[in-house]
Amino acid sequence: MKTKRENPLKVLFSFSGEARGKMTGSVILAFIGEMFGMAPYFVVTLLAKELYEGTATVERAAVMAVTAAVCMCLRAWLTGLSSMRSHTVSFTILKNIRCALADKMAKVPMGVMLETPSGTFKTLMVDNVGRLEDIIAHMVPELPSNLAGPVFSIILVFVLDWRMGLALLVTIPLALIPMALGMRSYNKNYAAYMEANAQVNSVIVEYVEGIQVVKAFSQGERSYQKFAQAVSSFKAFTMDWYRCTWASMNLCLSILPTTLLGTLPMGIFLYQTGVLDPAQVTLCLMLAL
Repeated sequence: MKTKRENPLKVLFSFSGEARGKMTGSVILAFIGEMFGMAPYFVVTLLAKELYEGTATVERAAVMAVTAAVCMCLRAWLTGLSSMRSHTVSFTILKNIRCALADKMAKVPMGVMLETPSGTFKTLMVDNVGRLEDIIAHMVPELPSNLAGPVFSIILVFVLDWRMGLALLVTIPLALIPMALGMRSYNKNYAAYMEANAQVNSVIVEYVEGIQVVKAFSQGERSYQKFAQAVSSFKAFTMDWYRCTWASMNLCLSILPTTLLGTLPMGIFLYQTGVLDPAQVTLCLMLAL
C-alpha cells in the first residue's frame, strides 16, 4: 500500500515557527506591487493615443508622467516590504531546520557519526539548508506576482487581437529547442556534481580540522596536495559542465525575451490593414516587452 506523500512546501513551512503567516502577507504585497508596475504601460498608451489624435497637452503629459512615477515608486516600496517579510520567514525556517538537524544528530548512534565523513555534515547543515533560502525568500513570494504580469499581458493582447497574441508567443517554441538540447544530460551531471561537492567538502573539513596533527608530523605538503587536488578536480568538473551548457542556455535566454521578433511585423501588418489603431499597436508592443 502506497503512503501518501506530504506536500514539500507544507513540510518546509512547518518550520516557520514564530514567523508563521508572514509569507501570505509577503505574497499579497508582491502581487499588489506587480499590479502597480503594470499601470505605467496604460498611462503611456493613453498618452500615445492623445498624441496620435493631437489632443495631448503639456499639463496632461505632466500629470500622466507623475502618475506613472508614483505607481513605480509604490511598486518598489511594496516589493521591498514583501522581500523583508519573506526573508524574515526564510531565516527563521533555516534556523529551525538546522536546530532540528542538530537535535537529530545528537540522538544518532556514535558509530554512525564516526563513520560519516565530516564534510557530509557540513554539506547538509550549511550548503543544502542554505539553498532553501532562495526558494523561500524569493521564489515563493515572487513567482505568483511575476507570473501575474505576463499572464495578464498575454490575455490582454489576445483580447485586442488573437493574431498579436500568437505572434507574442512565437519565441517560446523557438527558445525551447536549445533548452531541450542543453538539458539532455542534466540529471546525470547534477548527480555527479553533488557527489563531487560532497567529496571536496569532506576533504576541506578534514584538512582544516587536522591541521595541527599535520604540522606535528611534518605532513603539511602531502596533506595540502590532497586538498589542492580535490579543489582543482571539483573546479575542472564544474567548468566542463558549464562549458557544455553555456551556448544552449545563452541562446535560449536570448531568444525567449525577444518578443518583438513576432509582434512588431504583425503589429505593422494589422495597422496597415486597419485592424488596429496606433495606440492599440503601441500597447501590444509594450505589453510584449
